Amino acid sequence: MQEFEFLTARHEIPTNQLIAYFAVLAIIYILFLRVKRWDTLTSLILLMFIQGFFLAFGTWGMRIFKIVFTALSFILVYQARRYPLSKNDIRVVFLFSVFSVLYLISWFINDGFSFSFAGRFYHYLIPFLLFIGIKNNSNFQKRGDYYARLVVTLLIFQIIFSIAKIVILGIRENIIGSLGTTGGAISVTYALMGLVIYWLYRGEKFTKDDWIFVLFLLVIPIASNKRGIWFMYPPLLGLLLIKNLDKKLLSKLVYLIILVPFLIYFGIRLNPSLNPDRVLWGSFDPMYTYDYVMQYTTGEGRNTRGLGYGRLGTNQTIYYNLLNDPLSRSHLLGYGDRTIKYDEEFDIVQIGITEHTTIAGLGQSILGYGYIATLILVLLVLKMISSIRDPYNRFLLGFWFLFDFIIYTGGFIRVATHSFIFVFAIVYASYRSRMRIQINGKGF
Repeated sequence: MQEFEFLTARHEIPTNQLIAYFAVLAIIYILFLRVKRWDTLTSLILLMFIQGFFLAFGTWGMRIFKIVFTALSFILVYQARRYPLSKNDIRVVFLFSVFSVLYLISWFINDGFSFSFAGRFYHYLIPFLLFIGIKNNSNFQKRGDYYARLVVTLLIFQIIFSIAKIVILGIRENIIGSLGTTGGAISVTYALMGLVIYWLYRGEKFTKDDWIFVLFLLVIPIASNKRGIWFMYPPLLGLLLIKNLDKKLLSKLVYLIILVPFLIYFGIRLNPSLNPDRVLWGSFDPMYTYDYVMQYTTGEGRNTRGLGYGRLGTNQTIYYNLLNDPLSRSHLLGYGDRTIKYDEEFDIVQIGITEHTTIAGLGQSILGYGYIATLILVLLVLKMISSIRDPYNRFLLGFWFLFDFIIYTGGFIRVATHSFIFVFAIVYASYRSRMRIQINGKGF
């Protein structure tokens, strides 16, 4: 029996099915999407959520999207020029400048001069531009809830599109609503940060009606057959539920105690990778799931010839290599961001890592441009998060960034389209903190 992921993630989609799918999406948008206020930020949000239409046209569609998205991001920053940067913003600018210099040095030493530099650096430039541009945008400062409501509305459309995808194309990784047409990791990012944004928008509490959105948000990663969501969504939901402890604490804990096992149970049975039958709605076998996860993340039980395997296994190998020779050029400046990602001639086995294995964001960053630039990048993101005045929300987003960076893909900051919703969650959390202080007349 062939593995489910191979049949869904790598098989080419027939052209007629792809056309039918995007035609359905376009009709739904035209009939039901209503935008009350048009400005640069609104255009940027809408563009992000229809990225898939561009990517469906291949390389040229992707290039057009990047050019337009970057242009709108610069316009957003330009429009924010009338507001003086805060001390925290200035520190963010400084750290980004240091990271950019280190990244540039690493690139030209390892990869030489090439126009592909712009394509890779784009992924780090966008979150910086978005943070400065959205946070200091006059319309956002006045009407942050409007933009959050627009994001939530577009997430509801993604849920509908994901259901349409299952009907038209089946469960497969490489179509994610109207967000994208390639890897499905973006579905996990948008489900997680979408949950945070919705929680903030609803006043940091969920009513009975809110649970419909909370649970249906899982349809987006389910439609892309993503395993990671079942290990990240329940703990994130738990952190959100326990923040505001009050007289209803007992009922919240009861919800959590019932819901988490419920999500884990359905997650194992609904994901073919996590059950021994390798099918949708397979049997529930927690030990099989545990063994699979350990093998996938560390190589345990697999013949890896002593090489690092999986996100945790490769992290360990990179860490040991770094401790043995921290001053080597490859550790100070990496092997080149382009080399690590695209160069098929690069022999990763020579540094103790299995070929074609998954590597976490931390490992990819150290290998790409060295541990110093990686440390500066982490400090940069944490400095962005420090703009949130609420200490719990600051911890929440900081913890989740580090979790994603160290254990998962690192897409929150290493992939522009992922970083969009993460940065939006940061600036919206900062906005809500500021609004609460203005209303209550006191801090946290």
